Amino acid sequence: MKITQEKEDSIIQIITRIKNALQKEMQKIFLQYKLTFPQIMIIHYISNKADITLTKVAKKINLSNSTTSDIVDRLVKKKIINKDQSLKDKRVFFLALTPEWEKIRKKIMHDKKLFWQNLFAKTDAKTKAEIMNGLEKLEYLLQSTDDNLKN
Repeated sequence: MKITQEKEDSIIQIITRIKNALQKEMQKIFLQYKLTFPQIMIIHYISNKADITLTKVAKKINLSNSTTSDIVDRLVKKKIINKDQSLKDKRVFFLALTPEWEKIRKKIMHDKKLFWQNLFAKTDAKTKAEIMNGLEKLEYLLQSTDDNLKN
């Protein structure tokens, strides 16, 4: 079944609106913990990395070292990140998340779960099933596209 360009454009607009609405809702949650989007980007990037340096983080998130350092310093003050100077090179700083971050992360995950529960409480089982079906199809399309890019 071929869909029209108008339908394709409509799909793109809907996905964009959904993405924007979800970002807005997630920002509300993060702001409850006084976390900004750049701070979350840094936390996310270092969350599964060992021996990650401030310079690597800055390059990954496309910010200058000084801007990244300022953001990291605010996270250090909040006891979310440890910033340790290299013993070999005093210009190098290693970053790691603290146990305090794990406490905050659990609260954020709980708040996200509540958001979804409250959202889906507003609809019936049939609509939930239709949404699930559509999302699974979209996920499949995205995975097949990703697989094609790897080949």
